[in-house]
Amino acid sequence: MKLDPGQAPPKIEIYCRGLRNPFGFDWDEQGRLLAGEHGPDADHPEELNWLRPGKHYGFPYRFGNLAAPMYPDAAVGPADLLVEKPVLNLGPDAKGIPGPEYTFHPHSAPCGMTFYRKGTLPARYNNGFFLCRFGNFLGKTKVGFDVLHIRLQDTPDGLGARIETFLADLRRPIDICQKDGRLYILE
Repeated sequence: MKLDPGQAPPKIEIYCRGLRNPFGFDWDEQGRLLAGEHGPDADHPEELNWLRPGKHYGFPYRFGNLAAPMYPDAAVGPADLLVEKPVLNLGPDAKGIPGPEYTFHPHSAPCGMTFYRKGTLPARYNNGFFLCRFGNFLGKTKVGFDVLHIRLQDTPDGLGARIETFLADLRRPIDICQKDGRLYILE
């Protein structure tokens, strides 16, 4: 939802639809709003979505690689529904399957997120996102429990991201913020 708190009374509008548990979000230097999103308990990839007005991101009809839900009683989407693909993971990290993945390992629980413009870290981290993954033991292997660095890039199939592990083997990172060019991680 979107609202302008300066309006009296504020007008509430639906910005986009079809999200399932988005936790962290931030805007990049181009004004693109991105959000990490938890998927279902089935083995669908978790998502990073570029949120745009009027778009639908699949829930409850499609997840991750636009697969139908793995539940016998899953909702069937309208035939004319256009579902936006999540951001494509271009690797090298946070991929759970061979080939294209939209976006992270199943069950990794993406949480807090911040766009890092410039600060005390080496310059290669400037103008990229940092995203915490709370982690989960539901799958066959331990996934998440880390902080990823995400650099967006355009691809012929839409928005993609080079994703690298920044910090690993954390307890349960849930949020990240920055002040004076430094990152602070809540775990």
